[in-house]
Order: sequence, then structure tokens, then C-alpha cells
Amino acid sequence: MTYTWEKLHLAVHTLAGGGSIQGRLADACNFQPLHLDPDELPEDVRPVLRQRRHEFGGDDVEAAGRAISKLTEEQLLARVDAILAIHDAVARREGTF
Repeated sequence: MTYTWEKLHLAVHTLAGGGSIQGRLADACNFQPLHLDPDELPEDVRPVLRQRRHEFGGDDVEAAGRAISKLTEEQLLARVDAILAIHDAVARREGTF
């Protein structure tokens, strides 16, 4: 299992857990999927990661938490979908999907 796959796997399990979507997304970001090296991802999802990193303040986990707290439910769901898309792309590459 690669580092990239491990981080995304932990993030997805956190997203599927209990609590508010806002809290789950913030907790999932603590597993650092936003801090992954885009070059370690399949080419088709690299722009997605770069966009989310920009929206969430780069590598600053506290800035990510502040940004997440300002999102609407629709925006939160879009961010969750983005993490799931990245996860799915890596899972296909790793042969675990």
C-alpha cells in the first residue's frame, strides 16, 4: 500500500463516519489528503487536488478548517465528492478497486 493510497483510505473512512459533514470533512483533511504530492496521483485528478488545496489555504490545516466552516452544505458535498474521486482514481491505479 502506498503512502498516497493510505492517506486517502483514512480520509474516506473518516468521511463515512459519524458527525456533521463539516466535522467529517475537517477531520478527513487532518489525514492530509490535501497535502499529497499531485505528481503521485493519476493525471486526471491532479487538477482536482490542486484546486482543493488552493481553496483550503494550501498546506495550512487551520486555514482548511476555517475555509470548511464557511462552506454551504452543497459546497461541502462537492468537496467530499472531490476527495472520493481522487480516492477512486488512486484505487483503480493501485488495483484495489
